[in-house]
Amino acid sequence: MPVRHLSRASGRDVDLFVKLERKLVGHHALFVSEPDQVVITRVADPALLKRRGLRQSAFFQGVGVELLVATDSGGKPVARCAAIDNPRWRNSPRELGVGFDTRKAAFIGYFAAAPGHLTEVRQMLRAAERWLKRRGVWRVIAPCNGNALVGMGLLTAGFTESPMFPMPWNPRYYVDYFERSDYAPRYPIWTYEIDFSSPEYRRFKRVLSSPRCHVRPISKPSDKRAWRADIDTLRTLFNRSFRGEWELQEFTQAEFQEWADPLLPENYVLFASIPNRRGPVGFAVGFPDWTPQFRASRGAPPPRADLRRAANKPQRAGVIGGALLRSLKGQQFSPTVAAEFFRRMEEEYNLPGALYHFINHANAASRGLGAAAGGRGRILYHCYDKIIRPW
Repeated sequence: MPVRHLSRASGRDVDLFVKLERKLVGHHALFVSEPDQVVITRVADPALLKRRGLRQSAFFQGVGVELLVATDSGGKPVARCAAIDNPRWRNSPRELGVGFDTRKAAFIGYFAAAPGHLTEVRQMLRAAERWLKRRGVWRVIAPCNGNALVGMGLLTAGFTESPMFPMPWNPRYYVDYFERSDYAPRYPIWTYEIDFSSPEYRRFKRVLSSPRCHVRPISKPSDKRAWRADIDTLRTLFNRSFRGEWELQEFTQAEFQEWADPLLPENYVLFASIPNRRGPVGFAVGFPDWTPQFRASRGAPPPRADLRRAANKPQRAGVIGGALLRSLKGQQFSPTVAAEFFRRMEEEYNLPGALYHFINHANAASRGLGAAAGGRGRILYHCYDKIIRPW
């Protein structure tokens, strides 16, 4: 059989699936992989995880997953993907501006393939589509690993550049594989590169120099009670602010703690508060560039000490998300908190610039902020989609 449906309860099958990406494209100098154990907690059956002493990812509880591998005529694996049906993402509250009915959509993610195997890749994607179709899916979005916080987007430009954490890298021929399998690039993802020496950025910084709101960093993880309270505040702001974004869902406490506890560096998360309003009304979340650390680990979790050192002396950094409560839209609090993030990168870390990235094309406010800060905007990633319902 050119396409194999793997067993999520089989350790051999799951290990084959997880390690196959590095075997196929790991020789590329710019490739960076997720830690194997993180992927296993998402795609493996809970029974296998229990045998291995692991806990299932909160992001994948209740999610339907089918693992597929394509083989060549000699039986050698040449491609992999996962069909992913996330009921909570499907049914999360969204604004009409999203533009399509997410209740009938699902994902194909964890895609990897060797070059020169279009026939096998198309057969594999069709098999994944059939599995999703049997679950009532009409629209397939790919590549996306389930929701925005666990990996989305296909690199469609900048193939000779090292990606900025947490964005992935893939070979150019992946674009051909999807487009020749009848997928269309529907959802552009923007990156703005901000030069702190540019007159546009200096103007942006000067205009926002008088405080319109109070900006503070997230609590230190060592203060566990305050840290957990801030993480839940961040989750609430995410859930209330991003209902216009197709890729996000309403996150649970367990999901946010799983994502934030090991990753969020305290100096890269800012909250905005205003007088006569209880609690934060907005936020900005950023990361240092941890791509070199994850690349060097080659499937193992990078040492925490290495991540801390990189956060304290970053070579690059960027904002991946920010929002303001919708009741305050149109006011200048959101640009103020972003400007404070950039000021810290410039003055405390002596960086020449920063990125404002991972921005959905439909988010006009965020794209406008990137442009106002003097950012050079580029579309580096797309999510593709395909309608599979027979009309």
